[in-house]
Amino acid sequence: MLLHQLYPPSGLSNPSRIDADIVLVHGLQGHYSRTWTAEDNTVWPRDLLPNILQRPEDGGSINVRVLSLDYGGSIGETTTKTGIYITARSLLQLLVDKRDDPRAAWRPIIFVGHSLGSIIIKRAIQVAYLNTMFKSIRHNILGVVYFATFHHGTAGEFSSYLNKLLKCHAPRLKSFPMVTISPTKDMVKQIEENSGSLKVTSQDFGNLLDRLDFQNFVEDRPTELVESVVVQKHQGTIGIVTGNTALLLGDHLGLCKFGGTGDEEKRFVVVWKGMKRMIQASPRRKKLVEKRKKALDLLCPDVLCQSMMDKTPCVGTGQWFLRLPEVEQWLAGTSDQRLWVSGRSGCGKSYLAKQIVDRIYDRDMQEGREASVICAFLREPNPTHVDLNDVLSGILEQALDVEPELYIDRPFTADSKFRNMLNKARKREPSRHVRKALPAENNLEGLLAATVRQVLDIKPRLIREILTRGWPDAKPPLGWTPDYRELWLEVMRRTLTTRPLSLVVDGFDQMERQDREAFFEMLEQLKKRPEGKKRGLYKLKLLFFTNEMYPSLDRESAKYQFVRYVIGPENGRAELERNMASRSKILYRLRPHYARVCGNLAQQVLKAASGNYLYAEVMMGSLKHAHYSEDGLRDLLNNPPSDTLGLYDHVLGKVWENEENRRFVKRVLLWVAFQQEPLSLVELREALALQKAKDITGRDNLTVEDVEDCLDDHAEHMMQRFCGHLVKFENGRVELVHPSLRKYLTTKAKNLRGKGSDNVELCNHAEFYMEEAESHQTLGTLCATYLTMPHFSEPVRSGEIQDWNTWQAEVKVRMRRYPLLRYAALHWSVHLKLARGLKVPGSMIRDSRAQRERQQRLENGQEGFAQNWAEVGCYFHDEHETTYPGLCRVDEQVSQIPPPTGTGTLPSTSHGPASSHGWEQKRISKYGRHSFVRATRKVVAKLKHDDTS
Repeated sequence: MLLHQLYPPSGLSNPSRIDADIVLVHGLQGHYSRTWTAEDNTVWPRDLLPNILQRPEDGGSINVRVLSLDYGGSIGETTTKTGIYITARSLLQLLVDKRDDPRAAWRPIIFVGHSLGSIIIKRAIQVAYLNTMFKSIRHNILGVVYFATFHHGTAGEFSSYLNKLLKCHAPRLKSFPMVTISPTKDMVKQIEENSGSLKVTSQDFGNLLDRLDFQNFVEDRPTELVESVVVQKHQGTIGIVTGNTALLLGDHLGLCKFGGTGDEEKRFVVVWKGMKRMIQASPRRKKLVEKRKKALDLLCPDVLCQSMMDKTPCVGTGQWFLRLPEVEQWLAGTSDQRLWVSGRSGCGKSYLAKQIVDRIYDRDMQEGREASVICAFLREPNPTHVDLNDVLSGILEQALDVEPELYIDRPFTADSKFRNMLNKARKREPSRHVRKALPAENNLEGLLAATVRQVLDIKPRLIREILTRGWPDAKPPLGWTPDYRELWLEVMRRTLTTRPLSLVVDGFDQMERQDREAFFEMLEQLKKRPEGKKRGLYKLKLLFFTNEMYPSLDRESAKYQFVRYVIGPENGRAELERNMASRSKILYRLRPHYARVCGNLAQQVLKAASGNYLYAEVMMGSLKHAHYSEDGLRDLLNNPPSDTLGLYDHVLGKVWENEENRRFVKRVLLWVAFQQEPLSLVELREALALQKAKDITGRDNLTVEDVEDCLDDHAEHMMQRFCGHLVKFENGRVELVHPSLRKYLTTKAKNLRGKGSDNVELCNHAEFYMEEAESHQTLGTLCATYLTMPHFSEPVRSGEIQDWNTWQAEVKVRMRRYPLLRYAALHWSVHLKLARGLKVPGSMIRDSRAQRERQQRLENGQEGFAQNWAEVGCYFHDEHETTYPGLCRVDEQVSQIPPPTGTGTLPSTSHGPASSHGWEQKRISKYGRHSFVRATRKVVAKLKHDDTS
């Protein structure tokens, strides 16, 4: 499947001068070019439309880019529900890829569809409105031009229409061009079976009509092959709206073809004028959409707490969950029902939550209404984003380790009064004012910001009425920060008065106790009827997913009247068994000796996993990617690790057997475990080459040639082969297979055993343990080394570039040429600040002279190296040309890096989408660290002499 550019010829256009994208989609058995080609070989989207829109006498100067979708156009792709969805989604993804240039970010889009191609367009727009991945498309759709499209009718009329289409496209015999081959019985049967789903897909589009412009053209004469009109006028009218529907000279196949003669140009007038009207009306709409998006971006990034929404589960997975009586009752209910689902880590709770969200989305589309579900996927705190209390506790312990004489008379025994007081001191909350927390993926503000943003996306008028209310000139006051709790309550009340909503929260137990209690209090406030309101209670359905080890589960679920469901080992076993059985067949072909050892490998893995999806996946992955002898396989199956941590240890032990593989895997895990955002495969390949070049040369200063010499063309294959069971590749990005692997890699063995793994001997943990401060120091140093390579000694704007758009395009070219530049520029300082903040007294981490000099060069605004990385930060800045080139100044970029003390997130204003995850970052400065140690010594000394202190 391809998206061809018909006009202008590739490479001959300036993206900043294009005013709109025209996207063509042909129908059944069509062609990306021939469908729009007249008898005189005029392709009107290429030969007529661009020239007419540019004519001065017609008020021209409108420049367009014309794209046409090239797909099979088969019966399955154009008439089945699955085929239409896959084609529509592929169209959106291709369009996103075509519009990745920053100058195309806000470019309007007009879709043009012929016959069944229009059904694909309708489905694509529905998906764009409901899927966060395609919001950039959704915000810029102006409208649709329909040619010969069947919009509504009975199931029988749809079936008749599809049969006529088959005859229209019946193939002709080469020897006798006038003789056509009739459709086969199987083709007719397939068309009749698909007519119902096609009817639903077409009519579900009705709820989006008031948001889009459209032009609708209906055929006025019979088509020769069927001797009748394929789409009648009443069938080709969109609902009751007739103002933009017109009869056009031509049959079903010729309606969308326009030649270059005078008569044909007259016939084409109504088409190009309709498209011109849409484009000319777009600046006002574009400005409105930009304002709305910028207002929402001030709340939080659109990907906050949405990590699962772009994941694609295996076909058929989770159907057992949807059939549960508790879940069916929750889905069917309309009142404020509450369901709480818990299960072991790794049992697939996040995928089940996504399936619920997808099910409600699909139901809303089928019923022709706006989305009625909002969701949040909370994450386990990333060890690279440190909690201040944890830092202080660690410093306290390290201080006592450094100076053991402080407690020599007070040993740490279990019943020690001194130890108890010390623990109280560590857990005591500070009495001083703490700055308001910013949205993160594991706190209340993140949950509120992510869900309220989704509601405002559904009800955009509330942005002006609530969010931006009181802003002077529609701009936020300096230092404006929303009160997330008050905002959430007001938006939810306004929305729930008109419609019910469903809220799905995965990982609710990842929030702190205070945040959970505060959220429950807000839900209770939401249930109360406001004074003077006669309406009943707000209808908000709740569905929470948590770990079964969550200590407050029973108490909170009972207190707030949740129905409980616990995912057991037998839940989903049939699906998991089918999955393992199919994978074991592949393993038997790859490793024939496995069959000799075990005739039913799937059952053995299932027995060891005890219903844990993660355990089964990792174990199967190890059997595929590692080499086991017959004795080794027999030993693994007879004595499998007792839990996931033990399995990780076993898997990494297999990696340790090969020294070259060991070094490669450790490099991959280092980057993936401590990355500040998921790296793309190309970025990770460059990062691995950089690290390898530094290890081989032993030099502090590298060149681009050094890195290129170490680039491995087979790096992706090696990652799949040696790390495929430890990392996952989602949408071209690399992440750890599960957060529990990060915990294994970054937690000391004694602490892991203290978390439920007492009986597990982690023999290989020491070889793969990654100390956090050292790891961040390594990555920060590598990024800084990359940024100080000679190729980056001059910034892009050092040339003759004057305007923002041209400069931005050149920066993008540079980032493509040097794949790690974007990540290194945005995160080098973050890694180094985290290394300092995580460093504890007595640590051996020291900055070398070369490292200090390198950092000084990157912070010196007179250096080209510093100007280069600052430009990348400017590239992702929200304010664009209004402040160019001021934002390119190093001091401006450095000022937007958060200070090393306190709490906060990397500001989206300086790092844009590249750091838009909003993960909470909590650090402590080196000066503060030493003062805390001194204060700790005084406290401990006081405690020694006065047990009552």
